[in-house]
Amino acid sequence: MTIKKLLLVLGISTVTIPTIYGMDTQDVNQFISYASCENCDLSGIDIAGSYYYGAYLRGSRLDQSNLERVDLRDADLANSSLIGSNLNYASLQDVNLAGADLRKATLRNSNLEEANLSSTNLKNAIFEGANLRKVNFYKAKNLDLQGVTEDNLCEATLPNGEKLPDCSEY
Repeated sequence: MTIKKLLLVLGISTVTIPTIYGMDTQDVNQFISYASCENCDLSGIDIAGSYYYGAYLRGSRLDQSNLERVDLRDADLANSSLIGSNLNYASLQDVNLAGADLRKATLRNSNLEEANLSSTNLKNAIFEGANLRKVNFYKAKNLDLQGVTEDNLCEATLPNGEKLPDCSEY
């Protein structure tokens, strides 16, 4: 029985497992079952619209993944790789992305309020329309805030350590 058929039998129809990135099916099973998978290869996974509150994915690879509208509030993705992933409209409040690689990731209209993006690589990441209030960007590389309004950045900490004014000023 293929993994895809097994997931359908188990009632998990929101996950598609592409083969082009060579993700580890054992890692996928562990993540789907426990919302926890440290140092796993989940590259190319499609969990759009899924709920993984508090997931533990520290050090994992999620390159080229579809995480649109996913709920990862309070998740730990420190030192993870999300190169080229779709995180549009995602709920990422209080998520730990410290040291993560978000090159070419799209985070349009996502909610990252109080997220930790310290020491991340943000080259060509797109934050257009995202809520970045109270986000910690300390020591983040290549931050480009094009398309982000000032009221969506209040109390954020910039890569140089400067903290922006609180929201009451907007």
